[in-house]
Amino acid sequence: PNPTQGPVRIAGAEQPFQYQVFDGFGRQVLNGAIEPQVTAFDLGSLASGTYMVRLIRDQRVEIHRIVRD
Repeated sequence: PNPTQGPVRIAGAEQPFQYQVFDGFGRQVLNGAIEPQVTAFDLGSLASGTYMVRLIRDQRVEIHRIVRD
């Protein structure tokens, strides 16, 4: 759900991909890899606010805005 208190689930993750999380100042605050079996990552360690999440799959990049409560 958006906003979230921590967990962010990715629907339709059929292939591994990378994620990067950026704060409002453009600083990367989290990054990692998602495997098809594990379709979530946690923003619970971050302060409340708005973050941009970049998902990188093959040659495709998606950017999503996530609100952390």
